Amino acid sequence: MLKMPGAGNTGEAMRRCRLIIAALLLAGGAAGQAAVSVEVDRAPVIADQAFRLIFESDEKIDAEPDFSPLSESFTLLGNNRQTSVNIVNGRLSRAQKWVLTLITDKTGTLTIPPIAFGNIKSEARRIEVVAEARPAGKGDDIFIEVEVDEPNPYVQAQVVYTLKLLRAVQVGNASLTEPAVADGRALINKLGEDKNYEIRRNNRSYRVTERRYAVFPQASGPLKIEPVLFKGQSGGGLFSLDPFAPRPEPIVIRSAPVALAVRPIPAAFSGDRWLPAARLNIQEQWSTDPALLKQGEAATRALTLEAGGLAASQLPAPANTLPDSFKTYPDQPEFEEANDWRGLVGTRREKMAVIPLAAGEFTLPAIRIPWWNTETDRPEVAELTARRVKVQAAAPAPVRPQDEPAPAGRAEAAPGAPGSGAGAGAHWPLVSFALLILWLGTLGLWWRGRATSSAMARKPPKPPSPASIKRACMKNDAPGARDALLFWAGAKWPDKTIKNLAALGACGDAEFQGKISALNRHLYGQRGVEWDGPAFYRAFTAQSFAETAPVATPAGLEPLWRL
Repeated sequence: MLKMPGAGNTGEAMRRCRLIIAALLLAGGAAGQAAVSVEVDRAPVIADQAFRLIFESDEKIDAEPDFSPLSESFTLLGNNRQTSVNIVNGRLSRAQKWVLTLITDKTGTLTIPPIAFGNIKSEARRIEVVAEARPAGKGDDIFIEVEVDEPNPYVQAQVVYTLKLLRAVQVGNASLTEPAVADGRALINKLGEDKNYEIRRNNRSYRVTERRYAVFPQASGPLKIEPVLFKGQSGGGLFSLDPFAPRPEPIVIRSAPVALAVRPIPAAFSGDRWLPAARLNIQEQWSTDPALLKQGEAATRALTLEAGGLAASQLPAPANTLPDSFKTYPDQPEFEEANDWRGLVGTRREKMAVIPLAAGEFTLPAIRIPWWNTETDRPEVAELTARRVKVQAAAPAPVRPQDEPAPAGRAEAAPGAPGSGAGAGAHWPLVSFALLILWLGTLGLWWRGRATSSAMARKPPKPPSPASIKRACMKNDAPGARDALLFWAGAKWPDKTIKNLAALGACGDAEFQGKISALNRHLYGQRGVEWDGPAFYRAFTAQSFAETAPVATPAGLEPLWRL
């Protein structure tokens, strides 16, 4: 049989071409589709301890990855992206790596879902998460302890939350988060500064940082205080002088959550305002002995309400009902907060000026504040007992003395005067001449005085200078303006008694009386009433005061203003 030369070689060559083409197509497809691998730095993962999840690709990926699917089972604590370039046997390759720091409080088999890197997705990965096999502190280098003083508190009552961070090794870049409650169902206040001390456990020395918080639940029912998170680095720093020292490793530890069962307001409480406290008391202080009060004179009364386990803003204003014979001018309340070993201490202080309007004996009524004792779990009442006070009458206003003429028919001659002795008749011509000279002198003085009076009558008297009033008004010095006005009025109308601003206001028009009222309210009313000194002075200078003042008002108190 005749064979054509080269036929077998041609078929083999075609087969080899087909294999080469297929290999190129496969290589091109592999190069066009980069792969992303997933690795976990430990197995198994321990709940409430951080671990690292590593995504890596040998090809360049320009798209940003979407790590949001991890939030279903994990908390993302950190994300670090790394890029490296390698040349092997003249071949250039790029590698990208994403290192995530995660933590979870779940246990069992958890799934790391596929993560999208643009059009590329990583594969799903299953990991095992186990609970800590031994209690924290038995051999651990760092751990957190948390506790509360009352797991079953009343609503709005204080719960003292204590956090202790124990560490047996040196850490750097350390931070500790604050406790929190979801949906704002509790108010949390830090109590004082951190405490640092050392203790020994399981034959190891630990450095302890202790923090305390006051937690006030705002709703009854179950309540969860979220875990706190510690972040730091182990070992020396990045710039350690020891070249063989291990590189610092990140440390992330989470505390256990705390569950509370919050009770509602008990039915046995009958007060108007719910006040759950460890203790509550009310006190009063006077600037003047209450037994020595005087009519028309102001005294300051201060009522202080102090509660252990309540914030100052939770405390009510004590009811201050006084008899109608007393006028009160309350000041703005003062709030203070402090800490002691039992928690928060809130203080509210109410000050008021008290002016008795009448003399006599009066009873200041008792002040009662119902509250709930959280230590004995029963209702109590903080009470300021009724007080009997005696108000002394005001001293009468001084009366200006006036010369009284001697009654007719009772004039008596002085010894040695003419006509009083036996020799009076011998000296009468001389005495008559002397009396004539005196009479003429008196007549001359009378005529001169009449001329002067006429001239003064034609020229109005110069009023006293209001310079001191202007200075006080321009400085908004209300007490200084009051004193200067009264001095000015006394100099302008010396024959009248103007001893208060109300009497001076009656000398001007309606606008000036309004300015006087505003000054009085600033001086004797509640704190915070503003007074415009320059505007007052402009109204004062615009007045045309009469030369003679109206009938003066009796000396006494300024009008009492309540705003």
